Amino acid sequence: MKIFSFTRDGLNLIPFEIEVSFMPGLPQIQIMGLPDQVIKESQLRVKSALQRQGFSFPKAQQILVNLKPSYIKKKSQGLDLAIACAYLFASGQVQPEQGLDKIYVYGELGLDGCVYQPEDFDLLDDYSQSYLLSGVSGKPNSQDYYVLKQLQDLHAPTFKKNTSCLNYFVRPEFKNIYLTQKMARLLQLIAVGEHSCLIAGPAGSGKSTLVDLLDAYLVSPSVQQAFEILKISQLFQQKVTWRPVVSPHHSTPKIAMVGGGTALVPGEITRAHHGVLILDELLEFGSGVKESLREPIEKGCIHVARRSKYYRFPANFLLLATTNLCPCGSMSPGQIMSCRYSLKKCQSYVEKLSGPLLDRFQVLSFSYDWGREREYYAPDLFESILNSQKFIVSSRPEQNSVNARLSVDELEGQLTKRAYQLLKLKSFKSQRRRQAVLRVSRTVADLEGSQEIKFHHIEESFELADQPFLDMEQVFN
Repeated sequence: MKIFSFTRDGLNLIPFEIEVSFMPGLPQIQIMGLPDQVIKESQLRVKSALQRQGFSFPKAQQILVNLKPSYIKKKSQGLDLAIACAYLFASGQVQPEQGLDKIYVYGELGLDGCVYQPEDFDLLDDYSQSYLLSGVSGKPNSQDYYVLKQLQDLHAPTFKKNTSCLNYFVRPEFKNIYLTQKMARLLQLIAVGEHSCLIAGPAGSGKSTLVDLLDAYLVSPSVQQAFEILKISQLFQQKVTWRPVVSPHHSTPKIAMVGGGTALVPGEITRAHHGVLILDELLEFGSGVKESLREPIEKGCIHVARRSKYYRFPANFLLLATTNLCPCGSMSPGQIMSCRYSLKKCQSYVEKLSGPLLDRFQVLSFSYDWGREREYYAPDLFESILNSQKFIVSSRPEQNSVNARLSVDELEGQLTKRAYQLLKLKSFKSQRRRQAVLRVSRTVADLEGSQEIKFHHIEESFELADQPFLDMEQVFN
């Protein structure tokens, strides 16, 4: 029978085998296989725990512990229990359950032999709630799970049922505010389609208010998404109860956003995985930070290389950004300028937003045009959003991604003849704009409960995913 434990590798815990052998010598534990300092210290914890729990330690024999494969450096918080179990099985003091060819063990030991859950335990798998994992296959979550409170429990470990990680998630409360018609429509579109959105306009027009509402309206995460969210939050030592909302300050450096460092840790954009990344006052962020968003916006991941290490960090997030268009915050396209700054200074301010980054936003909205009349009570919008989310699941069960990431081929097959002709006649600045129009029009159709993308769906999509981007180019005309 083989004993396995786990070592940290980026966002994951990967299994490795533990071999135990005895040879003449002083009664001590020798650990081989590139252990780190924490693992080296475990020999003293294991020895104390064994003696305090009534197990014998060999006389005139040393215990050799080999961590395979030996060429990988091991970093593990839960190897104490695995070494103790491997020794007790090898010495015959504890008999493992019959019929098992592999056992996975992960847990910390106190000097008194009590078993503790390691801080990174949630990285193991999406269901486990135990310290001792046993199974007959190579997957640690394939069979039964057992819990140990102390080392003596190895004689009769307690079985514990799997608990879905979805039990940890609770939708945030809705904020009791009223929205204008355009704000309400934008909220619906982003919540249903998860389209990346830039909101530009004067200070005090409601940009941040709308952005702060959105997370409560997003669809509940799937089991796999919930597992990934919990894994990443554990890595950042933060508790989450819903999709993460990450809102870094504009002074945040590039390495903190992207990830890196000697140990190659992930950054803020990975912390926002399956959640919302809010960049308030986008133009105040450094150019390196802004341009680093290009890859994850498109691909849902980011590749980081430092020295000899290379990692692919997940970064599939909903990007919401707000910005003013001039230093005083009052300028908007097509509006009479009343700014105390020079035209040159205003132009240089807007030039902080590069064309390629702007083109990666699917929706652009100018908040000066939202109006002041409050027409919609925000919590009442959830029913229409929920119905649209259910409509997507029931009408297109094969769709495994949000509307914001659907391919052009998928969407063109859903166009009516008139809608296709309208799209064909339109001249787009880039293929991304055409793709954004198609994706947004799919969400407009979903809000109406239509399986087809019709003419008027495309028309509304133009007003959100194409025309504002043309207006931005003419901001100083």
